[in-house]
Formats: sequence, structure tokens, C-alpha cells
Amino acid sequence: MNFAAKKDYFLHGLKPKVVQKICNSGDIPNTFDRLVKKVVKMESAYQLLMSHRSRHPSQNNWKTTPRYTPTRTHNPNAMDMDHMTDEARTEHMKKGLCFLYHKAGHHANDPAFHPKKTRDA
Repeated sequence: MNFAAKKDYFLHGLKPKVVQKICNSGDIPNTFDRLVKKVVKMESAYQLLMSHRSRHPSQNNWKTTPRYTPTRTHNPNAMDMDHMTDEARTEHMKKGLCFLYHKAGHHANDPAFHPKKTRDA
């Protein structure tokens, strides 16, 4: 097998980010052994970085802090106004059914099918 075929086969088995780094480095090795050494060197550097991050979690808090924390809590004394189970809601969303009349072709907030009631002042 020639170098070009080996290189393509080898690069195809790597993670896309690794291939991208090798191609962007500007110095693509011209022998298979040098290519393998370069990939091993890059992988070793990545593993060293990951082990450093795991030993020093205070330096990478941005990864462990959630971006959104829900603040809503359920009141056990409140009336349950939601008459649809989670399974039924999921099924309605999959099939595109209206939540009010359970029919396809429109949605519960469609004013043509569900006009808002006007209040008499």
C-alpha cells in the first residue's frame, strides 16, 4: 500500500478535530511513521491537558457551572389545571395535533380555529 492510501486510511479513522489540527498545522508529514508520531504527540498533549484540568477543577469552573437553573417549584396545594399527561402531550406534539380539540391541521393558539373571547366592558 502506498503512502497516500495509508495516510487517507489512517486519517479516516481519526477524530475529525485531530485531522483538522493536522491539516491546519501546515506541516503534514511526508512519511507514514512521521504522521503516526505527530498524531501520538498531539494525543499525548491533549491527554496531559485533560489530566491537568481534572486535577485543577477551580481553573475550569465554566464547564461545571450550569447555565440555567430552573427556579420554579411546584406548589402541592395548587389546582392541577393541566389535564394532559406527559405521554399524551408528547404524542400530540409528534402527530401535530391541537391540544384543545386533539385534531390535526391546526394548533391551540391558531386564532382561525380558536378565536380569543372578547370581554364585554
